[in-house]
Amino acid sequence: LGIKPPSYSYWYFLAFRYTSTAPGGELTFVFTSDGSITRAGWKATLSCIDGANTSWTGTSWDNGTPSSSITALIEGDYNGDGFVCENLVISSSNAMTFTGTLEVKSGISNEGSLVVSSGNSLITYPTGEVDDNIVIQRNTRYSDGKYSFVGTPVEFNEDIVGSDLGGHVYRYDEEASTDVNSLARWISAASDVLVPGKGYTQASQQLIEFTGRPNADTVTYSASFTNDGWHLVSNPYAAAISLSDFIDLNSTTTDAIYIWDDNGSDTGRGSSSDYIVANKSGATDNSGTNNESRWNGYIGSMQGFFIQMDGSSGEIVFAETMRVSG
Repeated sequence: LGIKPPSYSYWYFLAFRYTSTAPGGELTFVFTSDGSITRAGWKATLSCIDGANTSWTGTSWDNGTPSSSITALIEGDYNGDGFVCENLVISSSNAMTFTGTLEVKSGISNEGSLVVSSGNSLITYPTGEVDDNIVIQRNTRYSDGKYSFVGTPVEFNEDIVGSDLGGHVYRYDEEASTDVNSLARWISAASDVLVPGKGYTQASQQLIEFTGRPNADTVTYSASFTNDGWHLVSNPYAAAISLSDFIDLNSTTTDAIYIWDDNGSDTGRGSSSDYIVANKSGATDNSGTNNESRWNGYIGSMQGFFIQMDGSSGEIVFAETMRVSG
């Protein structure tokens, strides 16, 4: 593209990306000078989404239900079933919530509000440009003093710290003591910046809410084997993941996960019997209260759980291919 300024007799050439949220309509260019002299080069930053689109008017889609090759424009409040689309554009002052799974193949432009409520899934991809103002929620099982194990589903952000999770926030360090039952292994994390893939305890706050850009790429966690190789990790995605896929990719573990099943930590310290043990064959409730019936083969968004390394240190890998709909 060449633009010939009226006061000069030569052309400036501009390199840019461009997006049109209304293909076929008017495209506005905004230019800013990049230098201290009059004839400095000019830069254009443009946004452009190509292809067909369908708009939610507040009551219906004006061009049919979205699909993987269609851009979905939210131009009225939306509270309905999740769907698959190529791009998602939420206009200013409009709010979107959904039930089930929302899968966006490319980018999300959120000038309004997008909330992923507890129990629902958002699937985005590493190549897509996704805004960092998406709200992801989880309701833990307890609002009293009982513990839940959780983690962050958004990209690393120094403003997101342990105290955001509620009270009694701890991380676990198997290197801190040779005794697996030692309280020294539980280290206060209230002031820690939350790290995707790491697990944390929390209590006394049932609704946990994060605002940011959801993790969409591979997340790794470095796991030691200094004493016995126990580690508290968490699903770092805004969607559930397959236990079977997790175990297959992490062959350096003992092929099982351990999910906290609180039987009264608000009145006394729990024990190793307060876990549901799940593997590719099924699940067992160590406490004998038959809570394994809640296990469905998937690790929910933000769910924290223990793993044990199988004799040596290594990396625990969460891959975007583990994510599932629903």
